[in-house]
Amino acid sequence: MVPKAKTKMAGMSRELSSLYLENQTLPVPLDQFRAKPKFGTKAERWVWRGFQSSARADDMIMHHWAKASEQYTDYYYAQFNAKTNPYQYTDEEYEKCIESMDTTWTRVETDYLIHMCRLFDLRFVVISDRYYTHPDCPSFGVEAGRTLEDLKDRYYAIGRALTQHRAGKDSLDPEDVPLQATNKLADDLALLQFDKTKEVERKQYLAALFQRTKDEIEEEEMLIIEARQIEANERRLVHEREMLLQSHAMFEQVPASALGPPVKVQFAQAVEPAL
Repeated sequence: MVPKAKTKMAGMSRELSSLYLENQTLPVPLDQFRAKPKFGTKAERWVWRGFQSSARADDMIMHHWAKASEQYTDYYYAQFNAKTNPYQYTDEEYEKCIESMDTTWTRVETDYLIHMCRLFDLRFVVISDRYYTHPDCPSFGVEAGRTLEDLKDRYYAIGRALTQHRAGKDSLDPEDVPLQATNKLADDLALLQFDKTKEVERKQYLAALFQRTKDEIEEEEMLIIEARQIEANERRLVHEREMLLQSHAMFEQVPASALGPPVKVQFAQAVEPAL
């Protein structure tokens, strides 16, 4: 038996008419045909290639995917491996301009600090964290309880002393050196300035800021809103005063003849009622 062909109802869309026909599935819209994109260039071939990086001290061979057409002798990102050059000193420089700076620092501990600065690229947070636990830490001559600010203050003090000594002006006070663009010594000393007291105070202020309670934060926000309202009122009053002064000045500049003769206003006298 040949199934009866389903006809579309006149004046009705196909989706709507299908709802009236029996044994009809719900219409599913099909995506439009999309042709395969045609690229102007041919796909390049990628290979699993080994490489070495000059940023590493060993000869370790690592692998990654790279284009077969690319050839390079060194790892591309090795150029971003910037290394610092911490200060180094001789025995003569240490005895002449470093030893007498702070008697609480010994030669052993000073050498160890410079070694840690070179090892961790002047990352003083890391240096402070590994200062007493690193395998290279001397078993004697290192004072306990050094803080991060102590380490930074010692290193920058050494840098200032060596900079002055090597410039031939070791007797010059850094505070007396004028900061000028043409004075290279002054520029170098300005980069080596470190105020240990202010750094400690700054961290104490930050610690107090993070330890505020919720009520203190809400109170501070209310005070800020009130202060902004007061400032807005002050600006509004200043603006109104300026506008009033401008209006008064414009009125004074108008000549008397332009205003016309004065107008006299006569009021009638009130009549008392008869008793």
